[in-house]
Amino acid sequence: MASNFSITFLPNTWFNSEIKANENLDHNGMDLCFNGYLFKRHRINKNSINWICKVNGCNASVTLTRDDKLLRFSEHKTEINHEKLDDQEMIRIQFNTNCKIRAESESHNSVGKIYLEEQSKIKQTSNLSYEELSKVIGPFTSIKSTLTKRKKKFCPKLAKNLRELEIPEEFKLNNQNEKFLIYNNDNKILVFASPTQLKALSQATHWLPFPFLPIFDEIYQYNKCGLKTDFQKNLEMQKSFRTVCALEKSVDNKFSNHLSVAHPDIFKAISKFKEEETDASLKYYRAINNENAPARKKLNVINDAILNNHRQMLLDSEISIDTYSKYVSMMCDLNALDKKKNKIQQDAHD
Repeated sequence: MASNFSITFLPNTWFNSEIKANENLDHNGMDLCFNGYLFKRHRINKNSINWICKVNGCNASVTLTRDDKLLRFSEHKTEINHEKLDDQEMIRIQFNTNCKIRAESESHNSVGKIYLEEQSKIKQTSNLSYEELSKVIGPFTSIKSTLTKRKKKFCPKLAKNLRELEIPEEFKLNNQNEKFLIYNNDNKILVFASPTQLKALSQATHWLPFPFLPIFDEIYQYNKCGLKTDFQKNLEMQKSFRTVCALEKSVDNKFSNHLSVAHPDIFKAISKFKEEETDASLKYYRAINNENAPARKKLNVINDAILNNHRQMLLDSEISIDTYSKYVSMMCDLNALDKKKNKIQQDAHD
């Protein structure tokens, strides 16, 4: 018997992201697959762990040492039907576990998106046909409630107001466990920046907080000089300001579409910020190591040239703010951005 048995530990319904993140010597949240049959953990002893058959009425058991070596095994009851785990059942367990773990740890992604992505991964990594896979993976409705409960359980509860909001420590650090929340003004203003990002800013000769800086220079001057009364009387100034608001909306749409957070809240946003910080930091170090950046799309290159040309014309006073705003608005294509944002939201609901 010692040379003809196989031992595998499989996640069960109690397995979660916290168990996965820690050393699991007691096999918490796991079932034992012994020679293709499932056993559940029954008792933890000082030097061994006892497992019993998961089929009701069967008293078969397996005892393993702490280093997972076989000590004892009692046979199954032959009069009770037992089904061995096949490869398809193993794939089903893997799929469900991956979906649950991601639902707990990826608060910024919708459960529908997680389901679709894991579905594609399973198809790519398994040799099953679509017909076979349809029998292994249930429809989204069969797992949706489970994933939603997992997501709610492991996400911080949203406060009813700013005074009650408490940001957990994990949301104050980036993915490298470095300080990420660098400023908090009574939860009204939160500033996030990692040491790498601050280093990049400190070494930069120019800071570009906004691509339409010349326009906001003008708006700043209006506000600084206290021209509120003049603004109310000046139709041209009002028109320029409305144009700026439209541009600001387009940039906000671009930012939202880039993040694509379903049903956003503060914790989902911070989680996505952490992802973006990791990506930006990697790009930063690739740049200082003189690695070539990916080639830009032809349309982006053309738009950059047009934008720079109009910006220079604006700085040289060859065109007005209204003319500049008009051309930039056309480049942003607000209608296309709105359609893309609505599509992302629709996909998240589905």
